[in-house]
Amino acid sequence: LMSFSSLLSDSCVIQNRTVTHGKTDTEAWSAQAPTKCRVLKRERYSASGEKVQHATRVRTIVVLPKSAKLSVRDRIEHESRVYEVIEIAKSRDARNVHHLNAVCDTVV
Repeated sequence: LMSFSSLLSDSCVIQNRTVTHGKTDTEAWSAQAPTKCRVLKRERYSASGEKVQHATRVRTIVVLPKSAKLSVRDRIEHESRVYEVIEIAKSRDARNVHHLNAVCDTVV
């Protein structure tokens, strides 16, 4: 039987977002140590009516251990690509949270 952690065959860096409030709010990201993950590609869809004109967005799921410290609007860096976390889904087994699925967007 394969262990779940053996399925996390990729490595990524979670960048936690902080906002400094002032006359102009500024965002900053601080990188954690690399963590095991599994990047599940990708569903392309058109970004119509958004600020980004004529871009294709790529929806990506990043599977992470349940211990990952992650919030919506954080970023995940994988193979020199940066993803923005737009949703976090907790996958459960019969008893408790098993792992996290970070739903991410990137602009190509």
